[in-house]
Amino acid sequence: MAVCPAWLHDPSMGEPVPVAPLPPVLVRGTFDWWGSDAAARPHPVPAPPPPGVFAQQRGRYADAYARNRWRFRVRYDCRQRRYSLRTIAERLGMPLRGRTILDVGFGSGDLLFLADPSCRVCGVELSRSAIDRARATAARRGYRDFDFREAREDGRLDYPDGFFDLAICSHVLEHVPNDLATLAEIRRVLRPRGLAFLFVPVEPEGFDPKHERQYGVRSLVKRVEAAGLRAHYVEGQMRWAWPVKFLEVPDLHGGGAWAQACDALRHVLALPLPMRAGEAFDRLLARVGVPETQALVVAAPA
Repeated sequence: MAVCPAWLHDPSMGEPVPVAPLPPVLVRGTFDWWGSDAAARPHPVPAPPPPGVFAQQRGRYADAYARNRWRFRVRYDCRQRRYSLRTIAERLGMPLRGRTILDVGFGSGDLLFLADPSCRVCGVELSRSAIDRARATAARRGYRDFDFREAREDGRLDYPDGFFDLAICSHVLEHVPNDLATLAEIRRVLRPRGLAFLFVPVEPEGFDPKHERQYGVRSLVKRVEAAGLRAHYVEGQMRWAWPVKFLEVPDLHGGGAWAQACDALRHVLALPLPMRAGEAFDRLLARVGVPETQALVVAAPA
């Protein structure tokens, strides 16, 4: 476990950047398609994970970020999340400058390192290779304050209450044994007017065997509210991505050269689409009832 950096408890770092008052909740076209839905299905209270699951997950992702980082720059879903985080944070009065930011399960760091170097950036991860890479990237890009730690098996975040202006949790909640506990920890470490950006995939049951649960947009909002957060922005995204998303199936359920070729093809096909054009196309698809492939909820402590 990394040593807690001095600035975590150093009053000389100054006051946090003021946060603008949050607007009323804004919902942009959502359609919760799968099984009418993941939204209506009750989420049971998660059971404790079987012994060894945490170690198995850590082993699976141990070297995942040590190579081929370029793919996170070109993947259509990663580009969409970067675009959403940057534009919506600005819209909600939380520009990524001078903030204290946490990324839970930061992976390649492509979202966290959108932040200006004036920000304090922190993250927790299962993957040792991700932590090593993040420390090197933060130092190379001139971040003055950064702290990256290994995730704890009990899900606890080793940071003070009410410390962060902004938290990111992207495609993590579907993996963790207890999503409600993870959301409650995010709420605990957020300042009263801080924001959490929560992304999850929306997909049929069994689409990805590594996922512990499926979400619809409404079910994610219900889960967020159950953890003591209040949604301020809700959006179903990437309806246009269904044709390319299904090219991922061979890689999820088998592997091998054919599966890797299909996975590469889906990103190449989506690469020419500018994000603004995809956003406009998504609005048209929402009007005719095409389901989203990703849900975004931006929430603050209730």
